[in-house]
Amino acid sequence: MAKRDTNKPLIAICVETGCIYLGVHKVITAFRRIERQRREDNINVREAGCLTYKLK
Repeated sequence: MAKRDTNKPLIAICVETGCIYLGVHKVITAFRRIERQRREDNINVREAGCLTYKLK
């Protein structure tokens, strides 16, 4: 796995069952579209497990 550039903000998007049910794929699609259109290389967008569980 490539090391993440810590100078770039990381946007972690939950892709677990509940978030999928709530439409997370629309959010992921929007971020990917922004990355393509603007050729953003100043942010990191990653799909992740349940973020609520990890914040406890």
